[in-house]
Amino acid sequence: LCGVLPVVRLSDVDPMAWLKQRASGGAPRLKLTRALLVLQIGVSVPLLVGAALFLRTMVNLGSLDLGFDARGVVTFQLDPAYARVSDDEHDALYMRVLDEVRRIPGVTSASLVENELMSGIISNSRVEIDGVQHNLHLNAIGPDYLRAAGMRLLEGRMPGIQDVRGAPVVAVVNERVVRDVFGGRSPLGQTISTGPREFEIVGVVNDSRYARARDEVPATIFPSALQRTGYGGNHVVVRSDVPPGQLEDALREAVGRVSRDLPVPEVSSQLARIAESSARERLFAQLLTIFGVFALLLASIGLHGVVSYSVARRTNEIGLRMAIGARPGAVQWLILRQVLGLSLFGLLLGVPAAWVAGPLVGSLLYGVAPGDVLTIGLASVLLVLVSLGAGYWPARRASQVDPLVALRTE
Repeated sequence: LCGVLPVVRLSDVDPMAWLKQRASGGAPRLKLTRALLVLQIGVSVPLLVGAALFLRTMVNLGSLDLGFDARGVVTFQLDPAYARVSDDEHDALYMRVLDEVRRIPGVTSASLVENELMSGIISNSRVEIDGVQHNLHLNAIGPDYLRAAGMRLLEGRMPGIQDVRGAPVVAVVNERVVRDVFGGRSPLGQTISTGPREFEIVGVVNDSRYARARDEVPATIFPSALQRTGYGGNHVVVRSDVPPGQLEDALREAVGRVSRDLPVPEVSSQLARIAESSARERLFAQLLTIFGVFALLLASIGLHGVVSYSVARRTNEIGLRMAIGARPGAVQWLILRQVLGLSLFGLLLGVPAAWVAGPLVGSLLYGVAPGDVLTIGLASVLLVLVSLGAGYWPARRASQVDPLVALRTE
């Protein structure tokens, strides 16, 4: 189709009009070409703005305080049901596995957790505190969980090896529970009821993200994982100085020494889980960056070609201007002004399009508004600078035209 357009235009040329134009030293205005170029620039703007918005989203997500230290942490699921032991033996099985894991060289701590952090999986329940119903998140944890996960104990104590089935049921809560439920008062000794079970609050830990990095910190209860009944397995959380890839075989061997029937389906890095939690945002950032850069490259190539062709057709005019005293700088500005005009017309199309398209991806952004003026402004400035760069060399060549040669050639 692009190749047909010049053919159609040539088939409709008026010979007399063409001869008059040549005699007067004029050149075709290239209206259709310039219109297509303006459209191309306009399409580039939403892509550049979208790429900038998602890149800022990734920066914002990467700078979040997750409330735990993910470096050097790996997790794997462990379900005692595969070991063919009774429910009463689950606690002892967990403790034997943890003891074996802690013996691995480089492992500094190991514990249990019901749901992996940043896995997108959560548990929540309606609970009763002081006769008032609340909807809180739950995530059972084992002994030494704080050190394994890199969290902080702010008050009281953590669930320990003594908090097993048959012992008083205990739990710790995060700061969000203290603020939202207890109004900032110490919750130690208070009771949380969930169905037939009652937890005594024995400690307070710092706030941490749960399902995804972009989600707000939920009000969370952390019961003892050794007191869970009627559920599936837990996840083992391991902190070590050994790279995850080198630790996997050692972890499988440690579990195998406890029971050959216990599978270790997958050993995953906590950092990888965090990356997975923002996979959609990262994908959009990568795609829009690729398309935005590609569109900008095409627009700059188009500008360079059109301006170069225009300069070649206006050689006689440029030579005449310089012959009567035009300075090289004025000639350069004459050409760059044409480039700047095309860019601004493209922005007049692209900026409103970016403003309208922004809300379509607003739910995927974090910490930046879809119509962020700064982002749109920076993308527009970048496009103008690239456009001026594309037109600089043709403008420079025009300013170096020899008037005598140009006039003699014509």
